[in-house]
Amino acid sequence: MSAGPAASRGISVAAGFLAAALARGAPGTASPSGPPVHNPPCGERGMSPDGIRCLETFPGNPARRVLFGRMVGSGGTSRSSTKTACGSSAAGSAAHVETGVPIDQNAMPPAPSRKIAGIVGGIGPESTVDYYRLILSRYAERRPDGSAPSVLIDSIDLKTIVDAISSGDLAAVTDYLRRELERLAAAGASFGLLAANTPHVVFDDLAATTPLPLISIVEETCRAAKSHGWKNVGLFGTRFTMDGAFYPAVFSREGIRISLPPPDERAYIHERYMGELIRGVFLPETRERLVSIAANLSNREGIEALILGGTELPLILRGDDVGGVPVLDTTRIHVEAVVDALLSEEP
Repeated sequence: MSAGPAASRGISVAAGFLAAALARGAPGTASPSGPPVHNPPCGERGMSPDGIRCLETFPGNPARRVLFGRMVGSGGTSRSSTKTACGSSAAGSAAHVETGVPIDQNAMPPAPSRKIAGIVGGIGPESTVDYYRLILSRYAERRPDGSAPSVLIDSIDLKTIVDAISSGDLAAVTDYLRRELERLAAAGASFGLLAANTPHVVFDDLAATTPLPLISIVEETCRAAKSHGWKNVGLFGTRFTMDGAFYPAVFSREGIRISLPPPDERAYIHERYMGELIRGVFLPETRERLVSIAANLSNREGIEALILGGTELPLILRGDDVGGVPVLDTTRIHVEAVVDALLSEEP
């Protein structure tokens, strides 16, 4: 997670390599086929008051229509789609997700038949890059035929997330992430994931209300711990993660205890996480102190493993153990589950 300046958001499309981000067009511009008509009226970024869709039709060209956020049929009725990032409707009218730029139907690629991963990223940026790199690497290792996975990355504004969680406004966090997952669904994602631990504080609410099946980093990490037979594991992360209930809630169902460093060491981890790691700063002295905290936790609580419960932590604590304590690298565990889903033959 990062508390840096807000950056413009876009959905990046990757199919073996990261393609250019989809640019947001400005709805309401004139065209050769006549000025567009918005139904419902478009607001900021071309979104209707419900924050989900905004349809442009062109009186001079009835077949030309652009829908922001969902696809439409020729009758103008919106329908959700999770099959293509941008494609033609059942009745043949073109649609384009969130760009405001109509697409020539004849130039559209065929709808993909394989799975597409939808990643809510940028939380933080460094680990999102690591996710993408690891997904490509593991996919290539498991399918060594030269093919590559299809991935959508929606890089969002972390400051919005951090500010809302810091103020205790979890409803705002849920609403924000739900909108981003809806964008990924409209862009064609088959399933979604949050490329960070802390936003999983609202995972259950999201899973119950989003249009995409979601892969939980916490549940996958719990499965990994269970597979090793571990019953007492330590947890590093932001203070929101270490002090939150979402890790113990999942792990306790499997009889696994979550052990934490004392308050002063938790404060140190959080401060270095938000002040350094999230900004791509990885200092030797910070690593040394983190290793020392892990050793202290092992000696005091008898932990069998340590959860790197922040996706920037594996970037500074490389390797299979920290000070002799085995680690559960949540990024790699999450990525493995993503590749499982991408290679799944299920519809």
